[in-house]
Amino acid sequence: MYKRQDKWLGKDNVLLFLTSDHGVSETVPCLQKKHVDAGVLVEKLIADSLKQHLTKVFGDTISVLVNDFDVYFDQKRIEQKNLNFIEVKNAVVSYLKKMNGIADAVTSNEIQEDNFADGSNPSRDSLRVKVKAGYNAGRSGQVVFILKPGWLIGFYKGATHGSPYIYDTHVPLLWWGSSIKQGNSELPITITQIVPTLSEILKVSVPEGCVAKPISFDK
Repeated sequence: MYKRQDKWLGKDNVLLFLTSDHGVSETVPCLQKKHVDAGVLVEKLIADSLKQHLTKVFGDTISVLVNDFDVYFDQKRIEQKNLNFIEVKNAVVSYLKKMNGIADAVTSNEIQEDNFADGSNPSRDSLRVKVKAGYNAGRSGQVVFILKPGWLIGFYKGATHGSPYIYDTHVPLLWWGSSIKQGNSELPITITQIVPTLSEILKVSVPEGCVAKPISFDK
């Protein structure tokens, strides 16, 4: 690919980066054959199980919906039933934590109010920091859960997005073309650094929503 671009346009006239949106672990069947704790959870089954639990505790399913790792509630229904929303969310978190394949769960209140950096539980907090980084108050669920390593949502074969573990978050990032010097780096880089890096090399304004620093190619 690089040779074709060099021949067609010339390296000095091209700026190219190549990366991946996520990594991958071994498939669930392969892990299970090796007796590794792995499996697949299905959104509808999680939702149905939650509805049964909420009916026992609060007398209503609250029209709960599970999408990927997010749990959404019918907040108007909660108000109509005069239920305490925080209590509902905490009940769901407690229930999810007991489900096979789920490592942790956290409410939207905790995500928005806590920086998860007090050091009391480094392993748990490192995962929650990643959840917080990907949380959007207007789009994410009112409860977010994290799967255990090797577990997937709805995919018996292949892989999907959303895991906070290094096998999924560690991907290559290749740069080639104008102003790019030969070399490599093992320093941690985030995907949000790509846009400011492009802006700096192309000498154009950084987009307003960009908060990350550009990558330094001198190290």
